[in-house]
Amino acid sequence: MALVDAMIQTLTEELFTALMNQAQYALDFKSQFERMKTQLELMKAFLNDTETLKTKKEVLKLTMIQIRELIYEADDLLTDCRIRDEYQKDGRCSNFLKN
Repeated sequence: MALVDAMIQTLTEELFTALMNQAQYALDFKSQFERMKTQLELMKAFLNDTETLKTKKEVLKLTMIQIRELIYEADDLLTDCRIRDEYQKDGRCSNFLKN
């Protein structure tokens, strides 16, 4: 992403350097240079947004994995507590062996 940003920035700077160096000749192309600058800036913003969304998607994916693991751990802990409670009540775990 940084490489693309640098390329767009360099192109934009080169366009305006050409505009300044060849002012008389470039006056004929000024509107095209302006339009191209606008399009390059929009492309840069779009690519930045795309990178941000990609990062958010990866964070969401990791978070969902962690939530799933947490649910499994909570279920295991709850099962362990139920088994221990039953064992303490009557010294066996018959309800869990039947399921």
